[in-house]
Parts: sequence; structure tokens; C-alpha cells
Amino acid sequence: MLIDYAIDVLEFLRKDRKRALIISLLFFGLVAVIFGMVERFVVLVLVAATTVVAFFVGEFQLKKFGIELVTFTAVIAGFVLGPSAGLAIGTLLMTVHLVLARSLGPYLFYCVPTMAMIGLLAGYAAAGGWFGADFVLTGIMLSLLYNAVTAGLGTVLFADFFDEMLWSGTNFALNVLLFSKVAPFALAMLA
Repeated sequence: MLIDYAIDVLEFLRKDRKRALIISLLFFGLVAVIFGMVERFVVLVLVAATTVVAFFVGEFQLKKFGIELVTFTAVIAGFVLGPSAGLAIGTLLMTVHLVLARSLGPYLFYCVPTMAMIGLLAGYAAAGGWFGADFVLTGIMLSLLYNAVTAGLGTVLFADFFDEMLWSGTNFALNVLLFSKVAPFALAMLA
């Protein structure tokens, strides 16, 4: 009986992955609300989305464009969970992103520490009330800082100026869009 039930569940998951994903997210969201862990749940969902985006960047050879959710997720983690969480999540997610996006190279040595710094600064920005504790402005400013540092180092050390400008320009535009349009919804769930 139990084995038949388990086989039915596995068959459902195999056939209807979208519905299974939605049901899983709803279940874990409900658990997060019940146990007062909504912030962690939102960050967990963003971490999952970040890894999926990194995988698609690698699969579809989109490395020339600044498509990533690491900055958005690291800033939210730092802003909501504190500087240590921002530092850890920024470090881990940038490393995972570079691996999944098949972007391993010398820039690993400056992109990962810079993203760690961004997550850390997001936590201090929230605690210190930088920019009036405005999350959108904080995120945009930290995205600008990340792109300025990595584009500058990339241009000086390894890369072509135009490639760096294409990556940084598209990345900054994506992050401005995320912080101005998506962040208010994410923060509303956290309030």
C-alpha cells in the first residue's frame, strides 16, 4: 500500500513538474509563515532562482550578457538577514553562478570577493540606515559599485573594454529593473 502510494506520487511528479513545483513552494511557504521564517524562505527561493538562471546562462551561451540574480539575492540576504548572511550568500552564489554559467576563469578571483563585499555592505546599509534605509536605492548603488569594480578590474587585467561594457551595462540595467520593479514585491512579503 505504501509502496503504491509512493509510486503514484513519483508518477505525479514526473508527469506534472510545474504543478509539483508550485505545490512544493506553497507548502514550504506555509511552513515558513507558521514558523516565522518568511525571510529565510524568500531568500531560499531567490537562491534557487539564481542557480536556475546561472544554469541557463551556461546552457544557452549567454555569458557575454550580464544576466544573473546573484546581486539581487545577495543584497536582499544582507539587507534582511544581516551582513554575515549577505557575505556568505554573496560568496557562495557567485561561485555557484560562475561554475553553472561555465564562466570559470581569472575573474573568479575578483568577482567572488567583490560580490561578498556587496552582500556584506547590504547588511551594513540596512543596519546603519544608509540611503535612508531605502532598499531600492541601496540595491541600485551596490549594483553600480559591483559593476564599476569588476568592469574596471576586468578591463585592466584581462578583458576587452567593449566586452566588459556590454556585460556590465546589461547587468546594471537588469539590476535596476529588479530593484525598482521586483524588490517592492519581495519586500512586501517580508514586511
